[in-house]
Amino acid sequence: MSSYQLAVHPRRSQHRLSRYRAPWLVLALLTYGCGSGGGTGGQKPIIEPPSITTQPTSTVLAAGQTATFTAAASGTPPLNYQWNKNGTAISGATGTSYTTPPTVPGDDGSTFTMIVTNAINSATSMPATLKVLPAPPPQAGDLRFQQVDAPSTINGYVAGGLHTSIGGGIRLWNFDNSVGTPLTLGDVCAPSTGNPFSCTWSFGESPLPLNVSGLNVGYLAGSAFANLDSDVSNVNSGHAVITSIDLHPDDDTYAISYMEAVQSTGFTLTQGTVAPGSLQAVATQEGTLSHVITAVSFSAGNVTYFSYGWESDPSTAYEAQVVTATFATLGAAATNLGQMGYIITAFGGNGTDGFVLVGTRVKGNTAARPVLMGTAGSPEQRQIFDQGYAVVGYIVQNGAPAMFIGEK
Repeated sequence: MSSYQLAVHPRRSQHRLSRYRAPWLVLALLTYGCGSGGGTGGQKPIIEPPSITTQPTSTVLAAGQTATFTAAASGTPPLNYQWNKNGTAISGATGTSYTTPPTVPGDDGSTFTMIVTNAINSATSMPATLKVLPAPPPQAGDLRFQQVDAPSTINGYVAGGLHTSIGGGIRLWNFDNSVGTPLTLGDVCAPSTGNPFSCTWSFGESPLPLNVSGLNVGYLAGSAFANLDSDVSNVNSGHAVITSIDLHPDDDTYAISYMEAVQSTGFTLTQGTVAPGSLQAVATQEGTLSHVITAVSFSAGNVTYFSYGWESDPSTAYEAQVVTATFATLGAAATNLGQMGYIITAFGGNGTDGFVLVGTRVKGNTAARPVLMGTAGSPEQRQIFDQGYAVVGYIVQNGAPAMFIGEK
């Protein structure tokens, strides 16, 4: 077998390597400098898919109000938006926020989402839920709540006074095109006199604006307790609602305040006397019948109440809350009722038996209502009169300034 050897000349081999290495190096440099993957000039733009950065929030409101939902998103533009209600696209709702039309009870529980899309993808927000509460009273002409509603249309009360000592017998004051406070409650009679002329009530009334008419306020005081029922009957013409009553059988006297409107009619009175501990059950039952308690008073250890139905409101279910208080705790009791959404529709009592407040609200409507307490002459009292609060309580106590309870 023949054998062969490969001889490599060192210098020649080096020459050949360098001869063929140079073109390879040049080619590599050209490839690096001009290739499609190595430089920035050939990159395609990166498209980011949309993402929800701010979620819409759920909201609670009363029927008739509007709700606004807002969301935000990021991603490569252009971004396109579409709001859905209960999974169905809302026509024209193509922005980052959406405002509903005036809500109705049927909108309660609806969910709203925003969908954002761009060239490559879409994203959907978390659902926001709409809670629609029943429309709060008062509706136009409902005198059962007018005591609270009317003061928002006026600019302060004008002081007035009601005194059974003037001439004796029945005393009646009527103010046309006006609104007024309830009667003062508390220490209105001189102690242990048994004399009807020892009792004095005060009130405040104010004319309505020039462009408003047809709402009147009246005050009546009697010095023969046996005439109470006939006086109440005379007031209840179907156009009027008694807004406060103060009974003093030991002094053979009483006083009543009421509101009336020619445009409204069909108010029917239910009157009763129960033990104080039974008033809550009565108020609850009256609410289920669409009735509203508008006046209460202690009388011989019991509570007399006046409750009204209205032919224009035969089906609204009302919730009522009865609270008892002392002079010292009245502010807290009234504030708590307002925070739970109750309108203080009845307030009665005196310095001996204490006080009772009845709050009324449309069933399920818990929207808070501002309540403010102020003594006579205080900045809070001025605020009550000047900023549209209704005086739902007007209390006098021997040796102390008069106290006002205002509610919006």
